[in-house]
Amino acid sequence: MPTRRAAPARRTCPGPHLAALLAATLATACGGGGGASYSLSATPEALAFQVVEGDPPEGVQVLTVDFKGDGLLVGYPPGVEVPTWLQAPGSLTSSSRALIYVQVSAAGLARGSYATTLRLVTGKEDGSEFVVKDVPVTLQVRQGLVVGPEALDFTALEGFAPAAQALTLGSDLATERWSVAARGPAGQPADWVVLPVAGGSLSAGAGQVQVGVAPRTAGDHLATLVVRDEAGSVRAEVPLRYHVDALVAASAPVSFRLDGASGPAALARVIALQSRLPGAAGGAFAFTLTPSAPWLSVSPAGGDLSADTQVTVTLDPALSAALPDGRHEATLEVAFAPGLATGLAVPVTLDVALPAVEAVSPSTSWVGRAGEVVLTGHGFGGGATLAVAFGGQQVEGRVVSDTVVRATAPAQAAPGPVQVKAVNGLGMSRGGASLAVLPAPGYTTLHQALPATFYRMAQDPARRAVLLTGYATDLVYRLAFEGGAWAVTSRAVPNATNVVVSQDGARLLVTSGYTSTSDAFFELDPISLATLSQSTLDDFYGQHDLLCGLADGRTLLVDSDQWAESFWYPSLAQGPSLSIHGARALVTRDRSRVVLASTTSAAGAYLTLDVGEATPRSHTLPIWPFSGAGWSISGDGARLLVQGSLFDRDLGALGDLSAPEFTAGQALSPDGAWAYTVGQAAQGGPWVFRRTRVDGAGPYVAEATPLALSLPADQYPVAMEVSEDGSALFLLAGFPSGPAGSVLHVLPLP
Repeated sequence: MPTRRAAPARRTCPGPHLAALLAATLATACGGGGGASYSLSATPEALAFQVVEGDPPEGVQVLTVDFKGDGLLVGYPPGVEVPTWLQAPGSLTSSSRALIYVQVSAAGLARGSYATTLRLVTGKEDGSEFVVKDVPVTLQVRQGLVVGPEALDFTALEGFAPAAQALTLGSDLATERWSVAARGPAGQPADWVVLPVAGGSLSAGAGQVQVGVAPRTAGDHLATLVVRDEAGSVRAEVPLRYHVDALVAASAPVSFRLDGASGPAALARVIALQSRLPGAAGGAFAFTLTPSAPWLSVSPAGGDLSADTQVTVTLDPALSAALPDGRHEATLEVAFAPGLATGLAVPVTLDVALPAVEAVSPSTSWVGRAGEVVLTGHGFGGGATLAVAFGGQQVEGRVVSDTVVRATAPAQAAPGPVQVKAVNGLGMSRGGASLAVLPAPGYTTLHQALPATFYRMAQDPARRAVLLTGYATDLVYRLAFEGGAWAVTSRAVPNATNVVVSQDGARLLVTSGYTSTSDAFFELDPISLATLSQSTLDDFYGQHDLLCGLADGRTLLVDSDQWAESFWYPSLAQGPSLSIHGARALVTRDRSRVVLASTTSAAGAYLTLDVGEATPRSHTLPIWPFSGAGWSISGDGARLLVQGSLFDRDLGALGDLSAPEFTAGQALSPDGAWAYTVGQAAQGGPWVFRRTRVDGAGPYVAEATPLALSLPADQYPVAMEVSEDGSALFLLAGFPSGPAGSVLHVLPLP
């Protein structure tokens, strides 16, 4: 018999010379040889496998081999390629029987039919006699059970079931059994999925099952259809999506906003409750409509779904105005009779940003006089104007920002407090500040010698008083015009350096402290000068003696010693950065602006800080104040007078005052219309007072006739102001080459 190299084989029952037997017999093209004492049989005679694409390997088939011989070899005939899809391990159960465990895998195989042959060999150990048995092995890789479509989508109205949809089944076998089940997202049964049959058998390789869904509540419902073949393998997982619309929908959410620009139209909104049912069916679905918040009402309060319903949603003005600023949320609850349908919640939002006046500056006015004021608060909006009520009178204020409004306070016929409120088109208002309307003060002339040298002067118009402090005096000195005469009160405050009246006029703030000491701050009663509170700033090498009260109620404490720094009182939090040396300060009467100037003659550096601003603005002017009497500012900051030179609000030059005398003291009237000066033509000569109209365009010419006011020649202006009502000139004078002490002059103006 010819021999060829054998294909690889498996030794199932080795013998001592089995390698020779393998070479001599497996390479033989045909069986044969041996005597009757050698035999070989296999059960079954052939193996057939069937695998579905994507399934795991099919179970093992056992090939039972009975043989008589010195061993058993398993391999493949010559020319047969070793298949990658077949495995045939075996085990010897006795000297005459072996079990071959044949298993196939379709991994990586395309759909179709595959075949190979297993060759079994036994015989005499020396290879002289042998027996060969070939076992055909076939594999069919088939498509298996297929399912379509890939997903099912249902849409319906609440309480109604949509039409069923077909799930199509197919196979490359004429008959194949299948089953289907529905499960929810968490694996639980989805009993709302309607399956008329849970399984069956394909006919001619095709089949179909109807899938329905039961009525459900409004929303989205999910399930999965799990399809298995007759072997129990999952052949498909089909997503099922079921969207259920409510029987009624709102045309839009409802939103309101109440702010400074709101008028009557802001109180009502109209929406439609849209029926999704035909008219014939809608009448059976009656509903009620209820707001969840007391500040809401609706009309009508119910209806049915026979047609769309127009609903007017209205705000209650009083209850809405009482709500705090911010967003408020509610719902309109649409409810049906039990069992008919799920209700609907229509979202409602209300944004409240009503204007609130928290402070008015200045806080005083006079009977029969209109005056410019600054209102601070919040919610003033971004419009150009805002309605402001002064008692029973209403004016249009000019909006500067959401927190600042300028307005003209109308003249009042009688003294007393006047409530100031911002209003909108609905008459709604928030908060409120008080404007103190005062009678004309009627100041009389005063030349009051003082027991110490004072440098700083402040006015308390609500109590017709002048307040004085100075370095090393340890005094706060108060002169009040009471009952037609001037009364004097004083209070010892160690190292008192400055005094101002708070923005609301309710208290005095006094600074105490010098360089290399801690700074103390006293709040005093404005009449008795009794201590209301005291605080300390442990800030050595500082001199926080410039007190700048702003219209929003804050007070800036400024260090006037060398390079300036600042704090906010009363929190004592760090204030804005002030890049200025040896600061001197002015504050407008309406508390809207602080002006800081350098006392260094070579600098000409200025800073301005307006209410609401966080950072000062820098300016440079060619002139600077030599003393406290050397500059003045109008009540609203529109005019700044420095050593006879006039500047506008942006510190742009307007012109110079014309006077033959050297100007030593100057003061602007609060309304910015007049500039008052006092000067000497020659040192030691008589003092001359002049008045100049400065509310128009320059040049500015001094009045031809000087004012009939006088100041002794041996005194010198230290501080000079026009009274806040404009009727008198307050002049604090010292003795530059004479005795210590000061004199306060009160000079009624013509």
